[in-house]
Amino acid sequence: MKMPKDARSRRNQLFLLALIVVGIGVFVLFTNIDRAMLRQTLDETYTYVETRLHLYEVDAANDRIKSLTRLQDKAAALRDEMTIKGDFTPSDLNAFADTQRLTGVLVLDGELQLEMQSTRDGNAMQLWKQQLQSDYVRDILDCPQKSYAANIEQDGKLYDFAALARTDAPGLLIAYVKKSSEDVGDLTVGYLLDHFPLEDGGVATICQDDRVLTSNSTAQLNRTSEECRQLYNDKQTRVSGGIVELHSNRGVWYASRRNISKYEVFVFFPAGKVFLTRNIICVSYLALSVMIFLMVLLLQSRADKDALKETQKRMGIITALGTAYDSIMLLDLKKNTVETLKDVPGEEQYKRIRPMQREEMLRCTQAIVAEPYRAEYLEFMDATTMTARLKKHTSLVFTGRTVHDLWFTTLLIPQRTDDDGSVTAVLVATRDTTAEKQTEQKQQDALRSALAAAEHANKAKTVFLNSMSHDIRTPMNAILGFTALATTHLDNAELVKDYLQKISVSGQHLLSLINDVLDMSRIESGTIKLDNAPVHLPDVLHDLRTIIQGNISAKQLDLYVDTQDIQHEDIITDKLRLNQILLNIVGNAVKFTPAGGTINIRVMEKPCPRSGCTTYVFSVKDNGIGMVNFMYPAADGRLKTLNFVITNEEYLHSILTSGERVDGSSLFPFIEAGSSDLYVIPRLRTAFIDPFAELPTLCFLCSFFDKDGQRLESSPEYTLYKAKKAFTEATGMTYEAMGELEYYVSAPENEQTQMYPAVDQKGYHESAPFAKFNSFRTQCMYYIALIGGKIKYGHSEVGNFRLDGRIYEQNEIEFLPTDVEDAADQLVLAKWVIRNLAYEYGLDTSFAPKITEGKAGSGLHIHMRIMKDGKNMMLDADGKLSETARRAIAGMMTLAPSITAFGNANPTSYFRLVPHQEAPTNICWGDRNRSVLVRVPLGWTTKRDMFSQVNPQDKEMHVDASSKQTVEIRSADCSADIYQLLSALCVACRYGLELPNGLEIADKTYVDVNIHKEENKARVASLDQLPDSCAASADKLAEQRAAYEAKGIFSPAMIDSIIKTLRSYNDADIRREVKQHPELMSEMVSKYYYCG
Repeated sequence: MKMPKDARSRRNQLFLLALIVVGIGVFVLFTNIDRAMLRQTLDETYTYVETRLHLYEVDAANDRIKSLTRLQDKAAALRDEMTIKGDFTPSDLNAFADTQRLTGVLVLDGELQLEMQSTRDGNAMQLWKQQLQSDYVRDILDCPQKSYAANIEQDGKLYDFAALARTDAPGLLIAYVKKSSEDVGDLTVGYLLDHFPLEDGGVATICQDDRVLTSNSTAQLNRTSEECRQLYNDKQTRVSGGIVELHSNRGVWYASRRNISKYEVFVFFPAGKVFLTRNIICVSYLALSVMIFLMVLLLQSRADKDALKETQKRMGIITALGTAYDSIMLLDLKKNTVETLKDVPGEEQYKRIRPMQREEMLRCTQAIVAEPYRAEYLEFMDATTMTARLKKHTSLVFTGRTVHDLWFTTLLIPQRTDDDGSVTAVLVATRDTTAEKQTEQKQQDALRSALAAAEHANKAKTVFLNSMSHDIRTPMNAILGFTALATTHLDNAELVKDYLQKISVSGQHLLSLINDVLDMSRIESGTIKLDNAPVHLPDVLHDLRTIIQGNISAKQLDLYVDTQDIQHEDIITDKLRLNQILLNIVGNAVKFTPAGGTINIRVMEKPCPRSGCTTYVFSVKDNGIGMVNFMYPAADGRLKTLNFVITNEEYLHSILTSGERVDGSSLFPFIEAGSSDLYVIPRLRTAFIDPFAELPTLCFLCSFFDKDGQRLESSPEYTLYKAKKAFTEATGMTYEAMGELEYYVSAPENEQTQMYPAVDQKGYHESAPFAKFNSFRTQCMYYIALIGGKIKYGHSEVGNFRLDGRIYEQNEIEFLPTDVEDAADQLVLAKWVIRNLAYEYGLDTSFAPKITEGKAGSGLHIHMRIMKDGKNMMLDADGKLSETARRAIAGMMTLAPSITAFGNANPTSYFRLVPHQEAPTNICWGDRNRSVLVRVPLGWTTKRDMFSQVNPQDKEMHVDASSKQTVEIRSADCSADIYQLLSALCVACRYGLELPNGLEIADKTYVDVNIHKEENKARVASLDQLPDSCAASADKLAEQRAAYEAKGIFSPAMIDSIIKTLRSYNDADIRREVKQHPELMSEMVSKYYYCG
């Protein structure tokens, strides 16, 4: 996009200003950093000097003590020598002083008068006159054992002085040594800064009194302390932290001064060394900034050239569009203006450039676009969303109709973009496409009709031919078999004739089948025409025996046909169709009956309510092998299976009536291994054919019995039976339920799944090809219906996303209201069907409440209704929610904190039950409100006939739909044991019907607002909350367990087991732990992915 020159200049100025501001920031930053480093260096220097001075002082003190000790020893030696010699002369005294390097020696009498002194230092009495008057010295006269030694400064000179008593006569012996200022022991002043690497060319100077004691600079050694102070105080600018900036003829220096004990320490650093890092970085930044700025100018120059080419290209597009389109406009999305490039017929009165106005767009749309297309056209022309829609498309096209029944096409083409690639101007081109659309419509209609006819014919052919192939095979085998027999008995004319007659029977049947195959009109229409004609029933059975006799003989089977109950042998029916059915059934019996087995065909005649008709029952029985499965849910919520091979009728009767024993301790945690045997007895009403078994298999759901033949008190299915029975006995009504089963289907991504991508978290009721697993769901629904499930509908749900190379889609299958025990059975079987079919398809399914963060979780919403004498008690006579319904809801509101113990049985459940999502967290209920715990959905209570409004060709219909009204609890998920969950809900509803203040509770917990909205915070604050973990649910169940154990419905052992299991998760702080350790979420999802 070409930017105006003044705008580009302003942008360059701003960019340059930004570089300058950043440069100033860099300068200030590194100035402060270097100053901080200077302070650190100063601190380290002073610490070092202080340490060295301390060691110097200690060494000097030690040397003084040793020096005084030596002086005392020398004085004592002189005293001993004077005592031994007796006549000690001044020359002896001088000789001793010289030998011992003494400055002077005084020999005093008892009155402290001079008797003798060394001559090396002249007359020293005046020097020590004051010292001799001190109490320390005079005490020696009184106590000769005492001595006195000290470092004394006299007349600016330092001496070691020692005094002790004479032993040759009363008096004192005084010895002294004059000390040099450099004579300070083993350490010299040069030691103070010796081997100290002062950084950045620094200078350190140590002063004592009025002289420079030492320095690492020769120039400083020649100065006095006062000169150092003057240098420090002259022309200074204080910076901070005791650091001053000095300006001298040697440049700028940074200095600091500190007093350490009796010493004064100065440290100086040259500014060039202090800010060396800052100066290098700033120079580098300046060079880099200049380079970047020049690069920007170069790129702008190239961009200008590209923009010129793009402008020429756009003008070419506009010119090309102008020849094909009736009107062209340019929408400037940034300036919010419309520029007409080619006049719209009839609208030449508009200004060439004018502001975009919503009102004008609405007016033009209503005047031109036909009503069914207006909303979509306004959405298409919505300037506020054009940028986002054109982000990934080179153009957008809309085709619609005008109010004059003409077709038009509007094209949106991006014309300009900003630096981020966002579209800022769009070309809008419109043309009349009526002729093209009419031609296209005719072609599509013809193609659609042909395709529908072809698909219908193909499907009919497939079904018809598949069934006919089975029907043809049996008579064909008979013809081949009897032909082979006839060729081996050519010498027996009677036997050959019999075989030929049987071949003729099979041939006639085969000819009838072939005639059906050749009748293509029947195949393509998918219909079967019954050809009813008089038939002699024994002839049908005789022909049946003739056709299958070959297969019977080949397997050495015995075939018996019993027709003794038949009273009317002559009937009117379609002989061909009857033969097809009988041959299909008997053919399967022959196939699965072992050699030497028996097949019995029995025909019974029974009365028929229709006049002139009778009912015939054909039964086929064989002693081949069959399969039976016993199925029963355990504590983990999954169906367990026990397989039986049926070889005779007696064994089948035995297991169906007596059941079988199983290990209960492996199925339920509350059963001990020492008494774990249980019986499983099939419930015959639950029988179904296993749709997944290769061999024909009959399945039954079972109930548990203990060793005494009593129903197992703690079994989930018996708990539900007791809850249902107690409800009816207490209320005189029946409790019915249905479930909404939500689950995810996932598969690896491939090229096909990447086509037609669905919008993330927008998959509700999506159709193919955007929903990828609709056909899988419908196949599941078909299988569930095959085994007895009463399904209301199925659809794709909100959740859909892609993660780690896999596609995930959420689905839902909703059932019809039914007896609560049947509702539980069909939910358990539905999960079993979905998992088995997914395994066959190579898909993965999960009923887990949460499989990833930030995506929709899967629930198990339970709808319920209360019935009496076939009438729905959830509504009153006025079609409003009844008192019975509100009392039942009050029971669920009261026990809601503990219902989660049954309905939300693992830690991932509580990542679905979080605030501000569709899953509830507040204990409340409402009408058609998806933010509440219990929802009263639409119940078809309107009196209007909606059907006739959209089907005016039909008469008005007034259907009583009151049976449809239910209430829905939304907290549960498929981690639940379904039998326990429905038992708890049944108990809660009965509990509410028995509460004297049930209606008050219902009124108190009713909400008619969206509680997630900010303005309703006060209402939310007044509501109780659902538990937020398994541990919290366990605590609530422990508090409310009496309600469930009442009437013996839930056994104490079952309640204890549930509480123990929930507490074993240790998830009281799980939400906080996951925030601190997000990886815990994926670990839990993986652990509970196949829960329930």
